[in-house]
Amino acid sequence: MDDLFLIFFGLFMLASFVMISYMFKSLAVVGDERRKMIIQKSAADSFAIITGVFLIKIIEEFIKIFTTDGALIKHSSPFNWLLISSLLFTVNLYLNKRKYS
Repeated sequence: MDDLFLIFFGLFMLASFVMISYMFKSLAVVGDERRKMIIQKSAADSFAIITGVFLIKIIEEFIKIFTTDGALIKHSSPFNWLLISSLLFTVNLYLNKRKYS
């Protein structure tokens, strides 16, 4: 059972690394105006979604502070946010490429 978990965890980490690398590679590639527009739109959409999620998390934390007498709040890992943002960017890039290409 532990071996199966380690295999799935390894595959998850590999997929995470590939998506994060793809996001940074897509942002660094220089192309024509249409490609720049697709990348900018994908990045802007991803940024808007992540910002909305952060605002919801901030409101949630304020509610927890006021309802639990200032108890400590468990914070998310930066790796999780990087993975979520790269996944959102990859999906947005795929959808925008289909829409504008």
